[in-house]
Amino acid sequence: MPHSLDPYNGIQIQSDALGTDEIHFGKSLQYSLQKWQSDGRKGVWLAVPLEKTYFLPILVELGFQTYHCDERRIVLNKWLPKGPSSLPRGPSHLVGVGGFVVNEKNQLLVVKEKHGPVTDVWKLPGGLVDPGEELHEAAIREVREETGIETTFSSLLSVSTRHQAKHSIPTADLYFICLLRPLSAEIVRQEAEIAEARWMDVRVWVCWYGIDWGVGGGVLGDWVL
Repeated sequence: MPHSLDPYNGIQIQSDALGTDEIHFGKSLQYSLQKWQSDGRKGVWLAVPLEKTYFLPILVELGFQTYHCDERRIVLNKWLPKGPSSLPRGPSHLVGVGGFVVNEKNQLLVVKEKHGPVTDVWKLPGGLVDPGEELHEAAIREVREETGIETTFSSLLSVSTRHQAKHSIPTADLYFICLLRPLSAEIVRQEAEIAEARWMDVRVWVCWYGIDWGVGGGVLGDWVL
């Protein structure tokens, strides 16, 4: 079966090894798994394109488990040695950013969302980091999208973890606050998602919400107050 070795003595099965015949693939994979196990290989990985999900029952029957999925594929793996698996768990965290944008008047750029659980709260503009995007790039992009304000990155101020186990997707958020310097002043809010956007005295905002800054927040709190 077409494959390559990874740096951890594991097997990466090539997606084109699936072919179109489930029965032939199942027999070939079963033989290959026995061979790889006798050779002392560790984990076996395979990405199944969404258009070939009819192969999933065979893979599950042979002991494969789901690792993660996206809009294009489902990734599965199988641990070959006896004993507990040491393969990494699937992705468990979402990465979010907030832009802490303060102008020369010591005013903070804040927004109120149109939808969600905190529509009555003035919050930092921000959102999720896109795949392959740097933290500072995501913060600059989110601020621009939600408020129309162009910014430049100054520093990373804090990071905190927000557990979301009670929601439909049991994940945790890693939330980073980036200090951004504004390059423009006129707000043009995003109509679809943002109800209000404004410049607010930064000390007023902190007093209102008693912000939990997370790791590194002592520096941010001292700077604000």
